[in-house]
Amino acid sequence: MHIWFCLLLSLLSTYIMRILSSIIVMATISVAITTAQETTCTCDPAQYEGMENRITTLENLTASLQHSLSKLKQDSNKMKKLTVASLNVALTPEEDQCEQTQELVNMIGGLSFYSGLGPNSCELMGSALYPASACSQLHEACRKPSGTYFIRSFVYTEVYCEMDVFDGGWTRFGRGGMASVWDFVDEDEREVALTIINRLDVKLIQDLRFNTFRVFTNVTFRMVADNSFNPSTLEMRSLPWLEEVSLTIGNGGDKTRLELTEEGDRLTCFAGGSTRCGHSGLPRTDEPSGRVAFTSVYFGPRAVDRGATAHQSQWQRNRYTWSGSFYYLLAK
Repeated sequence: MHIWFCLLLSLLSTYIMRILSSIIVMATISVAITTAQETTCTCDPAQYEGMENRITTLENLTASLQHSLSKLKQDSNKMKKLTVASLNVALTPEEDQCEQTQELVNMIGGLSFYSGLGPNSCELMGSALYPASACSQLHEACRKPSGTYFIRSFVYTEVYCEMDVFDGGWTRFGRGGMASVWDFVDEDEREVALTIINRLDVKLIQDLRFNTFRVFTNVTFRMVADNSFNPSTLEMRSLPWLEEVSLTIGNGGDKTRLELTEEGDRLTCFAGGSTRCGHSGLPRTDEPSGRVAFTSVYFGPRAVDRGATAHQSQWQRNRYTWSGSFYYLLAK
């Protein structure tokens, strides 16, 4: 009898602690959301960049906790029956305990806490309440599909997990669905600045301390300076060290050209009749650069305010191509 009462006490204690901790967390989050929404910002708006996304994340977490509390309320009714069943087993003579014991086992199996719905269950892993350690864990342990999940590694955040390319399990950053926007082919007029990976995501990549990277893209990139000065600039991060790299083709000689390799993570420089390649950070002639990932690009073939010039004002000498629908940096 003593064993059964200890079991019952352990079960009740576990559920009570779960309910109390969930209520406390949800109350704290609710206060935080209310405060964030009602407080007037009188500081530098730049300090609050991304605040809307953070509030949305908190709201999603609250919804998840509310769902969990609802589930706990349902299980509390089962706990009452479990209490009665435990007492029945404890009070029944040993030779007649088989039937009551089986009923008790069935009830325990019907409780979510004991049927695998926890931080290690595939059903809840990656949710706001039970974040995964990484996208690779969701892929390897649960074969989750590509989508948005919560992870808690060195920081707690919501990320997109790419499960369908390069064996899956990658955290994905970058831009997609851009076919109607990234349509610049041999362009020599339009001045544009394109963000590929925003600075908040760059910081997140650093904070999560990834050490393996793949670029996944269908972008075609080409930039020319043909007896001209092209101020167009590429902002990148080296891989895997994530050091800042800024590259301008600048004063190009006869048909100097930069292109993206087929793998999408290296640049090649074609000198034409010039000696520009291999200088000022440009790759050596016909040799790929070190591995890099674009974070932003600026194209200004006619930006005379930035020093753009072209022989006899033939601006096609500063033409560029940036065409495709997606550019992703995948990280593990």
